[in-house]
Amino acid sequence: MRKLLLLAPLALASCGLLGTPKTYDVSGTISGTAPGSPIKLALVGVSSTGAVNADVAQVAVTVFDARKFSVDYPDSPAPGIYQVIAYVDTNGDGKYNATEKRTENNGKYLIYSESDATVGSVTVKSGWNLFQGTTVTQPGRITNYDLNW
Repeated sequence: MRKLLLLAPLALASCGLLGTPKTYDVSGTISGTAPGSPIKLALVGVSSTGAVNADVAQVAVTVFDARKFSVDYPDSPAPGIYQVIAYVDTNGDGKYNATEKRTENNGKYLIYSESDATVGSVTVKSGWNLFQGTTVTQPGRITNYDLNW
């Protein structure tokens, strides 16, 4: 796990471009009542303490159906820890800002690694991994990445 935590600064320095989905790598539903509009999605870097990097260039996707979403992984991600979030773009700049309302942390993290690595009891494989609780999997498409306001 210590090596994964070392990847966190890289995640904080990068953010994926989501664009219009083609491969639908991560999908789910958004439940609860949105606290405003427009609702957008962003892939943001996350530190080991759960802090979100809001100071990176982002391309946000507008959620057309407020209950369902799907996004693709970025083409050239930096190794690190990420989350997909929905947020209310109150200032209209198309990027998540820490002052904007966002969905709750769902306890699911997307970890990108350039090689297989084992740290303590946690093993990640090269590519995208899903970390939830104490379990790391490489499920390919993730279809239950549900978000809640």
